[in-house]
Amino acid sequence: MKVSNLQIASRLLLLAYGVMSLFARPADGIFILCLLLAVSCAFGSPLPENRLWSSAIAAAFIVFSGFFPAGIPFFPLTLLEPFRRKSYLPAGIAAAVLALRFRGLLWLFYLSVGCLFSLLLGLCIAKLETQSLSLNDIRDSAAERRMNLERSNRALREQQDSEIYAATLRERNRIAREIHDNVGHILSRSILMTGALATVHQEESLAQPLEQLEAQLRQAMTSIRESVHDLHDESIDLEQSARLLIRDFNACPASLECSISHGIPRDVKYCFLAILKEALTNVAKHSNATQVEVQIMEHPALYQLLIRDNGTQIHTENLESSAGGMGLENMRQRVRALHGVISVDAANGFRIFISIPKRRTACE
Repeated sequence: MKVSNLQIASRLLLLAYGVMSLFARPADGIFILCLLLAVSCAFGSPLPENRLWSSAIAAAFIVFSGFFPAGIPFFPLTLLEPFRRKSYLPAGIAAAVLALRFRGLLWLFYLSVGCLFSLLLGLCIAKLETQSLSLNDIRDSAAERRMNLERSNRALREQQDSEIYAATLRERNRIAREIHDNVGHILSRSILMTGALATVHQEESLAQPLEQLEAQLRQAMTSIRESVHDLHDESIDLEQSARLLIRDFNACPASLECSISHGIPRDVKYCFLAILKEALTNVAKHSNATQVEVQIMEHPALYQLLIRDNGTQIHTENLESSAGGMGLENMRQRVRALHGVISVDAANGFRIFISIPKRRTACE
């Protein structure tokens, strides 16, 4: 049973216990008045969570019953709330009133049993409330620990994914270097040797085979170079490269906020890095900015790059035209090539905002 239900059941039980006194007296108007006051004290306390006021209300009803004895049978009901809060002053006042209004051993026994029952119920309710609070604290602590554990596990998974991704990029770079240094050099020497053989041996029977061999070697060399370039391009980490650019920028303090996945297309990476590098160069050469902020964000349908500073020495008349400088025009061309949108303004410092839509596959 919940604590609130137990409190209601206890009050109703003690109310019924008080009404049983009707077997020994008539139900006159004073009794009805005392009944209503007792119910108001027990069920309608204006400050039910205040120990002082609940005790004062119970004491006031007990004093009132000293002048109107019809309220004495409801002492157990009015004492329940003070007993629950472990306030025993109203019980002492009730004992004094009973001593002044002593009406026989049977009556005293009836009230003593009721008050003792009220005390037991009050202590039981108080204990259940304490246990309920402790249980809630335990539940809250367990939920907090579970949330912290999930947060830690998520951070560990993200860190592990980042480490795996970084290790994959390093391995790609290593493979690309080995292919370039070993296989590429071997193919280069083979092409030179084939050309030398064709020059030394002029026989017609060897001319065509040597020409075909050289052509195949050159084709293999082209394939190797393309594969090496692809591996190198795929091994570029946009966030890490952007942080390196920010780290090497010394004109003023710069910050980077990056929220991207590992599957960004290669051309978007190159576009963002080239524009970021050009923008930082422009800040260093042409701006009196004291702070640069860079944001690289990924959304469900697009990629965004925001570069802004607080510089004031900016010429705004040519920002939206091709005459605004080779740097800005190159930025526009790069973004247009990816079907993106670029916005450049200098209302509050210099600001470059780029949005590039994600490519959709055929199944989408």
